[in-house]
Amino acid sequence: MSAFTKTQSIGQFMNAMNLSSIELLEREKDGITTRFIPLGNDEYARVSNKLTALSGETQVSWFTPDDGEPSWMFHPKGEGGATVVSKFTLGSAVEKSI
Repeated sequence: MSAFTKTQSIGQFMNAMNLSSIELLEREKDGITTRFIPLGNDEYARVSNKLTALSGETQVSWFTPDDGEPSWMFHPKGEGGATVVSKFTLGSAVEKSI
């Protein structure tokens, strides 16, 4: 199963990588459009299909696919393949004496 780890904001990622700017690039080859982000030193990050523009809400995660090489992936905040199916918060339960 693919996994997202080390998720951080785009600003935190840029600071950690010592980047002052990044560009979202798009290339079409043989009728297939691919989007990617160059990180320098011949390194590139993946881009989620759901991400249409970079913003302060963009997040970056270390993405380990089922097949292929792991790499950084830029994606909209909240995307990560997980769905909340249940949540419990302290204080939300009311204890009753019987």
